[in-house]
Amino acid sequence: MAADGFQGAKPESTIASLGHAGHGKTTTASALVRISKAAGRRTGAGEAIPGSSIRRFEYETPLRRYRHLDCPAGDVPDLLKTQSLDGAVLVVDAMDSVMPQTREHVRQARAADVPLVVLLNKCDRVKDPELQDLIETEIRMLLNTHGYNGDYMHIVRGSAQEAAHGDGIWLGEFNALARALDESLPDGRPRSDIPARARLVAKHSGKVLDVDGGDAKNDDGARVQQWDWVSWDNQKWSIEPVGDGYYRLVAKHSGKVLDVSGGPGETRNGARVHQWSWVDGDNQKWHIEPVGDGYYRLIAKHSGKVLDVDGGDAKNDNGTIVQQWDWVGWDNQKWRLEPIQDSHW
Repeated sequence: MAADGFQGAKPESTIASLGHAGHGKTTTASALVRISKAAGRRTGAGEAIPGSSIRRFEYETPLRRYRHLDCPAGDVPDLLKTQSLDGAVLVVDAMDSVMPQTREHVRQARAADVPLVVLLNKCDRVKDPELQDLIETEIRMLLNTHGYNGDYMHIVRGSAQEAAHGDGIWLGEFNALARALDESLPDGRPRSDIPARARLVAKHSGKVLDVDGGDAKNDDGARVQQWDWVSWDNQKWSIEPVGDGYYRLVAKHSGKVLDVSGGPGETRNGARVHQWSWVDGDNQKWHIEPVGDGYYRLIAKHSGKVLDVDGGDAKNDNGTIVQQWDWVGWDNQKWRLEPIQDSHW
């Protein structure tokens, strides 16, 4: 593992593994980690997100950084509903071809407008190229049926298991899969787009992220809420990288950070967000991910849940608390990061 972490301001993309149970989704993610590690790039192998069945893999290509989410095939529909994905790898076993969960995942991915790259997996066990051609044709027909341009989509033939074990030939095929991801998926967000100092504006209400009590409220545990912008220091936040693509948000007035109450073990919906002294906990680290139209969602590292204004889209009152909640895509979970210039800081 490279000691200096992810390099430069590469775009970041969040993707997932799709496909029928047993077709090699998890091994595919592991193999992509393997090729990144072999190139001396920073990786993260299969970190479990507490409170869910999702595991998070992290790796780099020469052009991009990826967060790769993986879960059991039966949980993929929930993943597609709750995660904002830039794309996905559809994994199809060359011995089984298209199966019921393959069809369902393609249908749901198309409904969620998720771009796909396809891995025809376990080609080390099905060596007849004509049979591989037939399966590839079936995959392209399935993609066309559900509104993808299947005739022109990337389908890479490989063996995730052999690549994960370091076999040179199959590692080369997984380098081809990584290139296909870079070429086929929309560009992610460069880290440099995130301002160093900002106010956070909730899309649904136009109110800002605010520490209750005003500038004088420096205590650990002071609750965080939404409030009209009054330009006080308890509404101004430094956004500071803490490694691996995560950030801490530091309130100007107190020097304390945005923290999910209850510590790293608190993964339930509705756990309140407050300010707290920095202790380097995962409940104080946030991944900042674009969701379109200049808005972002803030994802707590320890839980995978997002920063959410209690009460849903209709809750516009001053003083409404902020909490963590599963991503549902509502406007009370979307935040605009408005830079604050030095002259107004």
